[in-house]
Amino acid sequence: PRGQPVALALFLPLAELRGTIANYIGKELLPRGPPNPFASGFGGFSAAWNSLEALKGKLLIVLDGYDVQCKTRKSKTMPKDVIDLLEGRLFPEARVILISVTASCTELLPLMQRHITFEGLVWGRSVSLLGGGQWGAPTRLIDTVQSCRHLRNIARTTLGCLAIAAIYESSGGELPTDELDVIASVFNCVAANSSHTQVTELGRLALFCLKTKRSTVTSAELKMYCSSPETNIEGCLDRAQLFGRTAKRKSDQYYTIICPGLAEFLAANYIVSLANRPGLLAAEIAGLAVGDEVEPEILKVLNFSMALLGARAHLLLSKLTPLWLSPQTIFSLALAGGETEANLTALCEMLGISKSPPVPPLEAKPIWVSIKSTLSELQGWGLAFKSPTCTLKNLELVYQMEKNLLLESRNVMDIFLDALSKNESVTTLRITSLIENEVRDSDINYLASCISKALLKPRLESFELILTLLEEDPPILKLQSVVTALCRTIPRQPKLSNLSLDLGLCTSQLVQICATLEKCPHVTRLSLPHLRCERGAVGALAALLTVRPLSYLGLPSSWGARDDPPSSSGVSMGSGSGSSSG
Repeated sequence: PRGQPVALALFLPLAELRGTIANYIGKELLPRGPPNPFASGFGGFSAAWNSLEALKGKLLIVLDGYDVQCKTRKSKTMPKDVIDLLEGRLFPEARVILISVTASCTELLPLMQRHITFEGLVWGRSVSLLGGGQWGAPTRLIDTVQSCRHLRNIARTTLGCLAIAAIYESSGGELPTDELDVIASVFNCVAANSSHTQVTELGRLALFCLKTKRSTVTSAELKMYCSSPETNIEGCLDRAQLFGRTAKRKSDQYYTIICPGLAEFLAANYIVSLANRPGLLAAEIAGLAVGDEVEPEILKVLNFSMALLGARAHLLLSKLTPLWLSPQTIFSLALAGGETEANLTALCEMLGISKSPPVPPLEAKPIWVSIKSTLSELQGWGLAFKSPTCTLKNLELVYQMEKNLLLESRNVMDIFLDALSKNESVTTLRITSLIENEVRDSDINYLASCISKALLKPRLESFELILTLLEEDPPILKLQSVVTALCRTIPRQPKLSNLSLDLGLCTSQLVQICATLEKCPHVTRLSLPHLRCERGAVGALAALLTVRPLSYLGLPSSWGARDDPPSSSGVSMGSGSGSSSG
């Protein structure tokens, strides 16, 4: 492979080979006596030979003098192990260079059977093909393909370029940009009017190849899987060029899929055909995992299947439990399926937060779910919160403050908060965030607006806010917009009874909070961790307790000001903790 260093290079002159390659390496290349590390106590020559096999792609073998060897030998055939080396049976992953005159190319070509990595067409060649073999392709066509990653993947093959050009011409100069739409358009172009049976049969073969990591199928396999392979569906396949001894067998033909993504699309159609046959679908899904992981190609098949099923995607989603997919993967699949009530119910069942099946008594203790403010998690959990079957009670939102917050991220956060505001199961909410140095005021203001929206969700009984500034000496009023948002929103949440604020409040901000809580009789439990209990702060708390006593007041890890006398605060000076309850 390109870029992989060579750990060992072996130069083998074919004219000097009197036996096998192994004999030549053992007698001519390895030193004799003590300098040979394999001579004593290291497994002998077999250990050396095994070490060569372990090098794989880092082993380079140079075969020199093929033309000389053929002239000097009475027999025109080379040693068997040399043929095995050229045909890939010996050291199949090693790199081989054969030095000979050009006249030997014709007889050498059938022997050279090695692994080939197909990287696709270079962009310049793709542009030429898109223009019909000329450099005069429409600018709009080239710009559209170049700006869309999925179209560029299709344009890496010759037939893919021709398909894109045909789609562009037939659609009046328009091209799809969504991945599934791109693949479906190519399929409709190359295999138009194919029957449902033909698509599912080839899709079953495509899924088999994806699971076994094969890129080619034989004509015999086509006949075995497909009842009528020589129809329009054959347009999805390209006859592969053959090398080595298989090129001499006229009856055997090998085929490859004409462009990336089409195999996954065909396999997805096969999965969709099993949606109404739950037993067969469950058996097929159970065989998709190799070990403990699901390959990216299989995940793309599932994603395409969910999108093709649409409103019926819950039939597939409910069968994915044996794959042990991560929540992020489940979310991406659920998003592809759409927001129908049945799909959302299946999503909640996969996440374990659904009313059905009922929760056993031993597991009746509410669970905590922690959500990071990434796009995938916000979108996925936003879907789950829209389901009427959601039973999640305790939620933590880890708000990741980003210096370069994109508009897309804010839009997704707004959609998530809208879904949370309509959810009626979550009663305990915790928001935490680490605020980096030099954060912009606009980002603090947006965080404040998010906190306001979250506070107003229905049936919210307990709210905890933990904001940590990473600056060593932050401005006193750095989080003033957050405090203002809290004071404006708390009175409008009548169900809120338990409030915890860990913001590093200064005295003026605490006075503002206490003045607001005096008008909120529904808040009966208050916790203010890490509070600097200066004289004014203690006075504000005392005034609050005088107006309306609390059932609980906690001041964990709080401390008194060193310049205040002990009697002025009622809390021990220096670092420590104090709490009171009334």
